[in-house]
Amino acid sequence: MMKSKYAALLPLVAVVALLQPPFCACSMNEDLLLSFSKSEIVTDVIPAVPERALNVSYSAGAVVNLGNILTPAQTAHAPDVNVVGNPDHWSTVILLDPDAPSRSDPKMRHWLHWLVVNVPHNETTTLMKYAGPTPPPGSGRHRYVFLAYEQKQPVARNALSGFAKERAKFNLTAFLEALGVHQLVAANFFYAENK
Repeated sequence: MMKSKYAALLPLVAVVALLQPPFCACSMNEDLLLSFSKSEIVTDVIPAVPERALNVSYSAGAVVNLGNILTPAQTAHAPDVNVVGNPDHWSTVILLDPDAPSRSDPKMRHWLHWLVVNVPHNETTTLMKYAGPTPPPGSGRHRYVFLAYEQKQPVARNALSGFAKERAKFNLTAFLEALGVHQLVAANFFYAENK
C-alpha cells in the first residue's frame, strides 16, 4: 500500500480546521448588537437593535460607522444616505442627538438635527432642514443617531409639519405613531464632541 507524502499532514489539517472559528454571516448583526447596546442607544433612543446598518457618508469623506468619532467640521453639511429596502415603499430618515445638552443631563432629548420623508422618490420632503452637530463646548461626547423607517405610502408635508417646528425635545414615538410606521429598517450612529 502506497502512502501519499501528504498523508501525515491530514490530522494536522483536521485540527487546524476545528480550531478555526465558524464562518458567520451574522457578524454585522453581532457588530450592530454590540455597538447599539454598549452605546445605550437601545433604551435611550430605540427599543431594539436594527436589522442592518444605515449607509451614511459625508462629502468630506467621513463615513458613519457604528460609533466612530467624527468632528463637527466633517459633519457640517447634509450627508448622502443610502436606504436599502423595498423599492415600492418610501422611507423616513431622522437624525437625533439624545444627549442634548449633555449625556449626563439630557433635558433636551431628543434634539432633532434632520427629518426627511418620502425618500428616495421624487416626492422627498424635508420637514426639518439639516443642522450639523454642534455639541456645547465641554459637554462631552454626544451620540448622533441616524434612523430609517419604512413608509408604505407617501406623506404630505402638511400632515406632519407640527412635529418639526422645534428641534428640542422631539417626540420620536409620537411622530412615528402619527406617520403610521413602526418598522425600523436601518440605523447608524457616530460620536462628536466640541472640546
